[in-house]
Amino acid sequence: MIVQGDDFLTAWWQRQSEKTWSAFAPLLAPLAFAYLAAITLRCGYFRRKGSRRLPGYVVSIGNLSLGGTGKTPAVSMTAQWALKEGHRVAILSRGYGGRYKESVFVLSNGRDIFGTPLEGGDEPYLLAKSLPGVPVILSRDRYLAGMMGYKRFGSRFFILDDGFQHLALGRDLDILLLDGNNPFGNRRLFPWGPLREPIRNMERADGIILTRAGKNSRIISLHDCLAARFPGKPIFRSDHIPDKLVLSNGSVMEDPGSLKEKKVVAFSGIARPGAFRETLQRLGARVLFFKVFKDHHPFRSHEMAWLFSKSQQLGAEYLLTTEKDWVRLDDEAKRRDGLGYISIRFSLLSREEDYFSFISKGLQSWRGTQEEPN
Repeated sequence: MIVQGDDFLTAWWQRQSEKTWSAFAPLLAPLAFAYLAAITLRCGYFRRKGSRRLPGYVVSIGNLSLGGTGKTPAVSMTAQWALKEGHRVAILSRGYGGRYKESVFVLSNGRDIFGTPLEGGDEPYLLAKSLPGVPVILSRDRYLAGMMGYKRFGSRFFILDDGFQHLALGRDLDILLLDGNNPFGNRRLFPWGPLREPIRNMERADGIILTRAGKNSRIISLHDCLAARFPGKPIFRSDHIPDKLVLSNGSVMEDPGSLKEKKVVAFSGIARPGAFRETLQRLGARVLFFKVFKDHHPFRSHEMAWLFSKSQQLGAEYLLTTEKDWVRLDDEAKRRDGLGYISIRFSLLSREEDYFSFISKGLQSWRGTQEEPN
């Protein structure tokens, strides 16, 4: 298999995820210490000042490292449960990578979508597309997004997407996701490593989810280590399960295992493209060529033409990508035969009832739901 990628950030991520010393370390270390000082000051500021509160129950789902832990499917699963339980749910997101200009941008009202992946960001767009009945509201200031949800849609159950570091908004439950295969990378802060915060700041979390834990032989050891370091915090295990193969001609293969022994050319522009490549290999696909693009890459027509040409040249039966990448493709590309994506389902390996009970208990103890905001 040939892997091709010219993305500096992807190469940087791969280097920083390894516990190795490099020639760049003397240059990056001072920047990491400056970053630590800024984080410490920021956390201290919000401890003293406090955070603004929304007139509802706020569940934050976030991570400790830069991207790639599976927040989007975790947010989707939690929102589906809350909606099923009868709550008026809204998802609040920064809309990373989105080009919207408004201070608050309603990407979806739960029925209609009012923007494109370029305007709202691919992850919020994917949430809006897959969650009928749930408004998706974007703002750099998540408090403003939440107040829009409260006033316009009557939302009282807010899910803060990628919210662990957004300390300006108070939350009632803080859920932290860690990649079970590589939770802390080289254990160093950005830009020396992939961590957004020091590991000790996990103390703020109310619960932890270890993602991609299904095929990890070391997951029990990691679980026990975290339980000893942060006693009393519930720790759940989850995996990203290939759910469907969806093709451009509209056909859906409910069993993605049908890719076994099929010749495939693949491409991806997500934080950890290697995870997608490994998924295809586990399904038994013969990956002839894999092209890496930068995270959130806006695919251009000439790039897609090149990929289709490469696929034909190698005799591939399918040209495949991720669902997150799919939403950034133009309509012309999506009409080409042989193009498709793998949809992923977020599956809790520990009992689902325990996770939802954890959220419900927090909801039951929440106070002040009838108070009007200041």
